[in-house]
Amino acid sequence: MGLLAEYALTPDVFDSTSYSSDEVCDLRLQVLKDKLLSSGLVRNLRDGEWAKQFLENHRPWHRRSKELLKKLVTQKRIVPSIAARTNPPNTDVEWCKEALASHNIIGLDGIITSNDIAAEYSANTLVASVEKLSGAPWWAGQNQSMRVGRNFEDYLQALNLVLRHANSIMFIDPHIDLVLPRYKDFISLLQAAGNRLPRPQIEIHRVCGSVIYFV
Repeated sequence: MGLLAEYALTPDVFDSTSYSSDEVCDLRLQVLKDKLLSSGLVRNLRDGEWAKQFLENHRPWHRRSKELLKKLVTQKRIVPSIAARTNPPNTDVEWCKEALASHNIIGLDGIITSNDIAAEYSANTLVASVEKLSGAPWWAGQNQSMRVGRNFEDYLQALNLVLRHANSIMFIDPHIDLVLPRYKDFISLLQAAGNRLPRPQIEIHRVCGSVIYFV
């Protein structure tokens, strides 16, 4: 698991009628908000059709849902994803199937849905109810700091989502020196971050000063 985690959420997670009461919905969405805005990304399934659900669909979205979605957009935590199934989803169950198919193309850390849909996928550890996230190992195990092995593969795995989606990246190491053998893979990390559009701003801070790159 890396410094960031990427999740897919079915629309019913934001629907107040999916919960036993408005108070329960408010509580669960607050838990969701705390994690997503600190160390999570949300996959915008089917080329953005997922996000359009909340603009075009007149379901009873909870007020906290609207706040959370707005913050996810503002912080650019909703990330693009191609369509994974032939037909567009018309139900929450079909959105879950779309998320599973998307996971088969590029792996997700977890799929969050309502109690009813999670019950249908009880044998699949990737799917969890928003009301039972504490029991999902991929939710409880997320860290904002971690120790990694001193090799390129471990660094790439830990920084994968950061390199793929961050708008700006800052490397702080007073000893960075590309002449030294232990930094031989540093350029490869920079290339992994720059191999996309729009390209991120990358800052390198070392003992002799700071450098800003657009790679």
